[in-house]
Amino acid sequence: MIRTYAVRIDVLRGGGRVTSLSPASAPTINCNAESAIKSSMSCMVYPDDKADFLSDELMPVQVINGVEHPCGVFLPTTPQGAVDENGAQTVSIEAYDRGLILQQDKLEAPLYFPAGTNYMTAVGEVLLSAGIENVLATPTDAALAVDHEWQLGTDKLTIVNGLLGEINYDQIWFNAYGVAIVQPHRTPSAEQIDHQYTPDGLHLQRQANWETDAYEAANVFVVQCDNPDLPEPLTAVSINDSPTSPLSVFRRGRRIVSVSKLDNIADQHSLQDYADQLKLASMMAYDTVNVYTDNEPNHGVRDTVAIVHPEAGGLYQEISWSLILEAGAQMYHSLRRAVLA
Repeated sequence: MIRTYAVRIDVLRGGGRVTSLSPASAPTINCNAESAIKSSMSCMVYPDDKADFLSDELMPVQVINGVEHPCGVFLPTTPQGAVDENGAQTVSIEAYDRGLILQQDKLEAPLYFPAGTNYMTAVGEVLLSAGIENVLATPTDAALAVDHEWQLGTDKLTIVNGLLGEINYDQIWFNAYGVAIVQPHRTPSAEQIDHQYTPDGLHLQRQANWETDAYEAANVFVVQCDNPDLPEPLTAVSINDSPTSPLSVFRRGRRIVSVSKLDNIADQHSLQDYADQLKLASMMAYDTVNVYTDNEPNHGVRDTVAIVHPEAGGLYQEISWSLILEAGAQMYHSLRRAVLA
């Protein structure tokens, strides 16, 4: 049970705190794994002459029972000042995580990586060129199978996520401390549970979106990479034949085929992983649950969530969440059930 709760917004300059802002109302943090820039913050604060909203970064911090919990590092955009009838000044701010740096930083000259370049080497060079130095990256031996080149004006977020997609890594995201996370796609697993919720304080809202799209949902996924620089075209097939999946070939008695093409992929193994991911995403999208829980810090992107509940118990992947930074506030989660069979 929370006994004490406080919120402040630290102003960061060069990675160090120069002052802290007092919220005029409860800030809200939103995270969506399917957005290019994963997290954002909206807040209203009292002005502080030490803060420069054009260049400083903002780190909201929850202090729960004396323990500090950072909630991300955000870049303010279009701050708007206001004065009420009593002369009190406030500033309304919309801010986005450091993915905004990569999205706004575009190539000033063509960028070229030759075949044989390690993927993490290429990603690291792009991040460093944008000033992103604090990175937690999972190494890989995968190397570019063909030459890669991007033209003047291409944003660096597109380049980084394109490279990561070719080796079946998740899109880049930034954690509660503003550190860039570069990691392979992780299928939800009972061995790696990030959060668990029980019926106490858990409120369910089950979505029935499968009613509108299940009849068109594919159960066979064919992916081809036919780059002229490759020795031969690569093809991978992944079939949903799970007896527990309502969409499977086994359950429906027919094949519903999806065919897609990629421009680049690291190798045949990566292409098969990509096809398998399409299959798993289709199976998970069938069952979506919205839940509200008590305010809880330390959520990331695509966390694995276990729910113990008679109506919707199981293992889920967190697609989005929203957190209001005030005592007693509830946290919203949108979850997709993990299909393990």
